Amino acid sequence: MIINKLLQRTHSLLPTNTMPLQLIQSRKVTNRETNTNSLTIMYIRYISHTSKTGAPWSNRDESYKGTSESRVELMNFIYKKPLKGIKKDTEEYTKLRQSGDLWANYFKPFDLSKESVWSKLNQVNLKCIDKYSDSLFDELSISDAYNSSVSHQSVQIEGYNLAPFDSQCIYQSIKHEMESLSIVDIPTLVERVIDEHPSLKKSPEQVTMFCRNIIAQNTILNLDDLTEENVKYIHSLLVDDDVQHISISGKLLSSKSGEYRKGLIQAHGFYNTIYPYPVEVPSLMNRLFQLLHQEETNPTLHPIVFAHKFYSIFLHIHPFHDGNGRLGRLILMHILKKSRHLPPVYPKLDRMEYIFQIYSIQTGNPKPFLQSSVDMMYCNIESVFDELI
Repeated sequence: MIINKLLQRTHSLLPTNTMPLQLIQSRKVTNRETNTNSLTIMYIRYISHTSKTGAPWSNRDESYKGTSESRVELMNFIYKKPLKGIKKDTEEYTKLRQSGDLWANYFKPFDLSKESVWSKLNQVNLKCIDKYSDSLFDELSISDAYNSSVSHQSVQIEGYNLAPFDSQCIYQSIKHEMESLSIVDIPTLVERVIDEHPSLKKSPEQVTMFCRNIIAQNTILNLDDLTEENVKYIHSLLVDDDVQHISISGKLLSSKSGEYRKGLIQAHGFYNTIYPYPVEVPSLMNRLFQLLHQEETNPTLHPIVFAHKFYSIFLHIHPFHDGNGRLGRLILMHILKKSRHLPPVYPKLDRMEYIFQIYSIQTGNPKPFLQSSVDMMYCNIESVFDELI
């Protein structure tokens, strides 16, 4: 009952304009051994922030998206200017292009200094989340309802339109295959799910997307460590084996799942979002996993903050032709799990606001994304404790 009401309870928290004190009073919280006072303090600290969900998207300045002209100017600054004077087809030119340094020197994705500042400013609140996440982790991490909800949220961001109830039905239908950890024939699995739930007959692509996501989610959560090879394998579970796509240059490319992309890509309508060239991806991914292993060995950031930073870098590199968002959220889930944290579940997510927050952290302003994610992690905790009290 507690877990099943998680989404329903947090839904009432996000859009409200009620003052924090009024919210606390309306909950009629009583004293108990779970140290409710600490939860109340954290509730005031987070819910009172007007920056939690940001300004309504309709009121936000969209100039950050840029124009085709600003994109050309930015690409020239990142790539053309540093390469000026270096002859093409030389070893120096090739090494510099493949190193990923041109892209990384501009965006500085592996610089954790701003995230470190934010982490220090919010360390008391992060420790509070640590405490209560730890007490709930064992129950929620094995919950069918919670895992189905997390997967539903992830694919919903990518255009999945089935209802949460449908997702739970699919989850229950394929639960045995997930527990066995055996190799799964996705088309056969989807056919069986639709046979068991005829109402899904008109949505085979949606069923396929959710089946792939939940199987990949279960697989990555059973891994002890993340490596590049593991991530490539998880990608092969998420995306069809052979997908054709058109690169910016207009060429039709065929990419296999589990392999890094071959073409230069662009986020539609977001001209100032610059993904690295495909020749840069292997080096950048290598550096990203070096950063992960360094942070696991000698942590410099709170694990919640680092997990979200890693996720944002992964999305910015955009190593695969498709499925980067879904795969990135699975990686986020895996990293959080290692520190006994669960990913935030947004019962109502504004996709454009979410994109803006990701863009912000990728361009040097981590506050909107980190604040929103941590706020929602608190809301999830608070809603569960609200049921327990």
